[in-house]
Amino acid sequence: MDIYIGRVIKQKMIEKKLDTHFLADLMGMHVGSVNRLYGYKSVQTDVLLTVSTSLNYDFFSVYSQSLNLKVEETIVKQPEVIVVSNTEKLIEEKNIKIENLEKEIAYLKEINSLLRKK
Repeated sequence: MDIYIGRVIKQKMIEKKLDTHFLADLMGMHVGSVNRLYGYKSVQTDVLLTVSTSLNYDFFSVYSQSLNLKVEETIVKQPEVIVVSNTEKLIEEKNIKIENLEKEIAYLKEINSLLRKK
């Protein structure tokens, strides 16, 4: 994932026709700090949340859209692949274990009944 969130923030500032001083004031930061922010590949989540709130834009969606795109690419490239969540896989594994235990219990009951007949 090659997202430079600072560049995305800068682009959104340009789209909204806002200057760096505006964001610096809203965030309680120095203008130089905001300018450095524009060059960052990543920022802490609390900073991204503050920027998102200040600019009324969900910058977290940039990452989630990228994830959705990658999942769609995988499905398109490999249509036979079925995406199963970890939870569903765990449930399936547990159900198989339960089935095996039920079979084992049935065998043990059969053995017990044969032993009692002797």
